[in-house]
Amino acid sequence: TDAAMLVLFYAHAALGAGKRYADATATGIIAMRVTLPTFPTSVFQPHEGLISKSRASFFPLPWVQFDGDVQSSSNDVSIAYGRLIFLFVASRSLAAKIAHGPSATQHLVRKYNAYGAMRTLQGAAIPKVIGMFATKDRKNTVLMMSYAGKALRAFSELEPRDKLTLFHRLVRLHKTGVQHNDLEPRNVTQSSSGPLIIDFDRASLDHNCPGASCKELQQVAQALDLDPAAEIRTLAEETATPPTIYSIVVAFISVVVSALFGV
Repeated sequence: TDAAMLVLFYAHAALGAGKRYADATATGIIAMRVTLPTFPTSVFQPHEGLISKSRASFFPLPWVQFDGDVQSSSNDVSIAYGRLIFLFVASRSLAAKIAHGPSATQHLVRKYNAYGAMRTLQGAAIPKVIGMFATKDRKNTVLMMSYAGKALRAFSELEPRDKLTLFHRLVRLHKTGVQHNDLEPRNVTQSSSGPLIIDFDRASLDHNCPGASCKELQQVAQALDLDPAAEIRTLAEETATPPTIYSIVVAFISVVVSALFGV
């Protein structure tokens, strides 16, 4: 699975350090040079990657490929959907954004930094980031993440329970210092774990959320027919409640099952 492959990657990477990127400090990311799998050139062929806060040595995986197709493309960015294939084992669905040119690359770097700020929410409220890669000729940059699902057409598609989940996840997002600034239905997907927030192109990373008086929280709450103050209080009470042994065991089993079977 993708989880097993990443465990192997990081285990090997921890054995030795590669050379640090000369421009790593400019983005505030601690990044090392690593050798990554070869991918079909019809989509992209990553060569070096940014591994946040990690040490990485050369670790080629010649039997790993990205099997996917470009679904949409503009002058600057292409989007591909597919899976990582290791021998006969396929990962869960992934999405890859490929930047063509310096301007688009900076756009992806900003998005990568935003996801890094929300590291604790990856896989729960937002997609998981697999990594950020550069092609060998340095003409293209690739941001790879888990596939979040199909975007909503309207918030009315959500059940009342999912509306609450979406709002609570937005509140948690704000607590990390990130404000989305474009939370429309097209930037929300429905997954097996509830709604996920995507597309942080316009996000600000220095948000100091005032709570119920926050403009974005008020706007989203209104669109979801919710009372922002009441929901923030409810979320605070849930957070303050200490977890039981049963809930801890259930959460642990869920994480293990998800990692092993991709459910």
